[in-house]
Amino acid sequence: MKLLATLSTLLCLPLLHAAEGALPDWLPPDTKAVIGVRVRSLMDSDLMKSAMSQAPAMPPEAAGWTRITAALGFDLARDVDEVVITTTGQGQNPPMLIFVKGRFNLDRLAGVGAQSYGGVPLLGGGEGSKGVVALLDATTAIAGDPPLVRAAIDRRGHGGIPEELATRVEALRNSYDIWGLGDRPAGYVAPASTPQGFENVDRFQFGILLNHGLELNAEIHSTSAEDAQKLLATASLLEAMMKAQQPQSSGTKLDVHADQGTLRLVLTVPEEEMKKAMAAGMRSAQAASQPKAEPAVAAPKQEPQSGTPRVLNPSGGTGAISLPSGR
Repeated sequence: MKLLATLSTLLCLPLLHAAEGALPDWLPPDTKAVIGVRVRSLMDSDLMKSAMSQAPAMPPEAAGWTRITAALGFDLARDVDEVVITTTGQGQNPPMLIFVKGRFNLDRLAGVGAQSYGGVPLLGGGEGSKGVVALLDATTAIAGDPPLVRAAIDRRGHGGIPEELATRVEALRNSYDIWGLGDRPAGYVAPASTPQGFENVDRFQFGILLNHGLELNAEIHSTSAEDAQKLLATASLLEAMMKAQQPQSSGTKLDVHADQGTLRLVLTVPEEEMKKAMAAGMRSAQAASQPKAEPAVAAPKQEPQSGTPRVLNPSGGTGAISLPSGR
């Protein structure tokens, strides 16, 4: 149950099942990894409503963000349909470009001092800013480092990711609620902190469906047959742990196998089990957010005055008696 609770916490994100249109052509042509999240249908689903009804109250630090989005006429839970994150994977901190599909109040945003680049309103990007948001139209926004966003605006109608990568992206995007894929950039060297078995992974992809419970399909390919076997051993251990934790009647299943350096993993969790796991996760979050009670401090014992003898009383405790003077 702990494993499922962890998974459900990661998956409590807004989703939309049906993709709307192809990815835009302004995505960086040297993109190596793409991750997408669908928004709308999960917000209206019984699974999400059940999770939201048990969610702890919004922390005080989130109130500022809520006021900002309200002032902009924007509701994250209601107005966003899809989020796609792309990166070239280059460098120690690879830059990212984020694509958001939804509904944006351009008239109100224009009134908060939005700048302009190529006729496109920009939010942020001031001195010392590390990010900017561009509103291409009332349904499309892009966000990222200012140079990346400006380059994307310039690239409209003249760029886009390679056709082979676009085909793989659309296959996942039209089939799953949460999805992702990636290819190892040329010249990439895995850092020393990379988990054992992942040093030579050169390709991955995954897809998650949440319309009736959870279905996860994932593939990891390694250029090293030895590393592929290490990954298989790790996944097999995870499979055994899940079987030990979950009764057979729960319907939760994890299947793993490897073929020519590719590890394939399929996880299925019925809807009722997901709800139980989510409820357990919410209870843990609520318990963690509660202030801890101060430990009670015992009152100091009153010792009898010096020279006063102590005797056992009939009830089994001790007491003190006073002797006649001079005795």
